[in-house]
Amino acid sequence: MVVVVVLTAFAPATATAVPSPPHEVFGTVTDQNGNAVSDATVTVTGPDGNSYTATTGANGYYEISVPAEEQESGDTLTVSVEGASETTAFASGTSEQLDFSVDADTGGEDGSDPSSPDDDSDAGGGGSVGGGDDGDDVVTVTARISGTNATVPIDGESLSEVGFTSQTNLSATVTITERTGPVAEGPANRTFATGADIEFIFGSSDGVETVRIGVKQSRLDELGVTADQLSIYHLDETTGEWSELDTTVVGQNDLRVVLEAQPDGFSEYAVFATDPGQIEPPGTPTPGTPTPDTPDEDGPTSDGETASEDTPTDDEPEATTDGSGPGFTVVLALLALVAAALLAVRRDD
Repeated sequence: MVVVVVLTAFAPATATAVPSPPHEVFGTVTDQNGNAVSDATVTVTGPDGNSYTATTGANGYYEISVPAEEQESGDTLTVSVEGASETTAFASGTSEQLDFSVDADTGGEDGSDPSSPDDDSDAGGGGSVGGGDDGDDVVTVTARISGTNATVPIDGESLSEVGFTSQTNLSATVTITERTGPVAEGPANRTFATGADIEFIFGSSDGVETVRIGVKQSRLDELGVTADQLSIYHLDETTGEWSELDTTVVGQNDLRVVLEAQPDGFSEYAVFATDPGQIEPPGTPTPGTPTPDTPDEDGPTSDGETASEDTPTDDEPEATTDGSGPGFTVVLALLALVAAALLAVRRDD
């Protein structure tokens, strides 16, 4: 028997018992290749035979709530999908993640896609894969987040984590897919470091104040960049343009650098690094700024004239032509000597 729960508004009774919270079961369903299985029916069956179902989405995610009114604490629940099953004990107000891997018929006798020209075609990992990824080793994580400060660890190629801070207690499920390349052309003079497609698939993102993105230090070493060169960007899916967000480094160690910014909706995010050649070293003059005159001995001056060793100074008398220079004095001295010699000759006679 399948129980369909319909919520209907009733007039308030004089005394209404507060309903107990349900037991929530959630997770993802993937095939033998690790790809998400969509449109799979997941069923939770209680000991009384009552069952509750959900259908997986495009990313393989499902979520089922088992009402507390139908079960007692400790009752065995059987969760099954396409021949695979798990059991768990009912506990009111708890959430439990159960992931399944099933053998899915992909069309070929050996499990390969017959539309593929060969067996070496790329296959995206669990969850939807957008542009910028080559399909190999794409990491997708689906997780429940709660509280005012939640972090989802991501063991990706370049992405280490995604976190959120909120004004109110979060109660949501998010799917995060690592991007190993930009899904749209990046900003000029910027190098792609990492990226993430962030989707709230259950619950609301209302109240989220900041988003945190962790970049692995190994990726920064590969690019030759440092934390102060990094900024978080959000993709405007309408214009296809990246918008730079006011970014702060909130954590750093030998393994990763964590950046934080105020979110602009939730979809595609990326971390870009300023190209090293675009960072001016200290003391570099801005183009158009005049530099102080430092002419060499014969170099040009700020007036466009050329300094010369022949330029007179205060310590060197200038040559004159009015008979008062040093050359005229030498001539007079010679004439005086000649005159003295003549007088001496006449006296001897």
